[in-house]
Amino acid sequence: MFLQWPAGLFFLSSALLVVLLYFLRRRAREVPVPALFLWERLPRGEVARLERLWPRVDLLLLLQLLIVGLFALAVAGPTLVRIRPAGATLVVVDASASMSADDLVEEAKAAARQAIQGSAGPWAVVAWSKPVEVLCPPTSRREEALASLGRYRPGLAGRPPLGEALAPFPRSWDRVVVISDDPSSGQGFEAVRLPFPANYALRAFSLRPQPDGGGYELLVRAANETDSYADLSLTVRAGGTEYMKNLLVPPGEEETFVLPYQGPVAQGLVAELSPQDGFPWDNVRYFAPGLGEVRLRWVGEEDPYLLSALRAAAPVMLSKEEPWDLTVAVGTRLEDDPTGPALLVAAGTPEAPLGERLPAGDWWAEDDPLLAHLRPWEWRAEAVLEARLPAGAKVALWSGEIPALARWETPSGRRVLLTLDLSGTDLPLSVDFPILVRNALVWLLPWQEGEEHYVGEAVELPPGARVVTEGREISGIWIPDAPGLYRVLDAEREWWMAVNLPSEEDAEGAVQARAESSPARERRPLWPVAAWLALGLLFLEGALAVRRA
Repeated sequence: MFLQWPAGLFFLSSALLVVLLYFLRRRAREVPVPALFLWERLPRGEVARLERLWPRVDLLLLLQLLIVGLFALAVAGPTLVRIRPAGATLVVVDASASMSADDLVEEAKAAARQAIQGSAGPWAVVAWSKPVEVLCPPTSRREEALASLGRYRPGLAGRPPLGEALAPFPRSWDRVVVISDDPSSGQGFEAVRLPFPANYALRAFSLRPQPDGGGYELLVRAANETDSYADLSLTVRAGGTEYMKNLLVPPGEEETFVLPYQGPVAQGLVAELSPQDGFPWDNVRYFAPGLGEVRLRWVGEEDPYLLSALRAAAPVMLSKEEPWDLTVAVGTRLEDDPTGPALLVAAGTPEAPLGERLPAGDWWAEDDPLLAHLRPWEWRAEAVLEARLPAGAKVALWSGEIPALARWETPSGRRVLLTLDLSGTDLPLSVDFPILVRNALVWLLPWQEGEEHYVGEAVELPPGARVVTEGREISGIWIPDAPGLYRVLDAEREWWMAVNLPSEEDAEGAVQARAESSPARERRPLWPVAAWLALGLLFLEGALAVRRA
């Protein structure tokens, strides 16, 4: 502890004035006694005078001297100095859907409180969610930062890249603490990983026609995130019908199941896993059938697997005459760029010509909607084709240094390019293939295939279309706040839209932060404590004086 203004201690000299006034104010009192000879025997001298003086020093004088001392100390500005592990601290608390699991909210708050208590400040607190919410702007008051944690509430939406969450705080921070069940591993961040509870989950749910046209096949990927085998019950609901199946999933594994299905599909399907767990939101997934009819132009080699996957995603109809909604080119080189959206499978165009056939390398996946709910690292491929992509193209999947899956936009329409040679890969036979094709159509043909949406996503409805939710109709821009099957109406027809929890997003971003935080001195002024204590004693002394009077 040190004094900011040591000269303030000169105020202690006023204690002499208090003592002087105290004794000058006292007067001898006459007291009747039965005899005087007893007083005559008292010893004389200096000791006797001190003994007579001492009874005159009472509690009021002591209180007055203590008050003077406390006021002098307050004027001197006493300050307590503590060494904290870091100074300026930015606390980022994950508020995405997964953080709403049992007990994670309280654990996240406890970790945030510990980060704030263990630093000297200033502080800021942000909820990492869509949209980003600033719980506490930069402040030098620890109490304000701690109180802001009471407003922390995870939603059911996803989270943006970490850089977007840190955008409101461009300054340099000594310490950046990211609290999440799946934190970022960026340099300069202090990641606090919270343990996720035992969980069962539906990672993917889709539908495709059987090759012989005799019904459908359900594609289900179930995850068991526990330490023991799980006998899970799958229930698929469509309209008034239910389909049930037991699934045995090993501990810590994901299993893919292909199940026959003969029920209705027009109003969408709901798949649910039982039993319930600490995070029930990922036990349910929704699937909506295609919207309208998609006129398809097919160019190049025939591929029944690709055609079947297209029919599972949307009611496509092959047509040799214009107009076409989509061009699909397989294993060919187009002389002219297609008009309208195009799905290119080992097919080149003048804007994206293909090169020679090269051996496939290691997969490297980017965070891209084309790979939602997919596991490309499990794909097996012999070769990929070199491709010269146009400017602005976004690569979703790399095979070594060769783009294997990419997308871009042109004035003529959107493009998706898959450079894999499908004849040398197991992809068409995997459960990922129809999901990949559906993801491609979601991006190529907005609102043409009954696309899947996610909680927190801004959905732009077609002109004249209305979503029916909670007894009201919404048009224009709609942001769903809960998963489910939603009915969409327009002047001519109705259809269904599936909204699910958002797919996992990789947290990437940049913030100015020191890789290693240095200790910081925290100064806490103590003069308010001394001042308030002095005021309290002053009121006490006044009350005693009034009582004696």
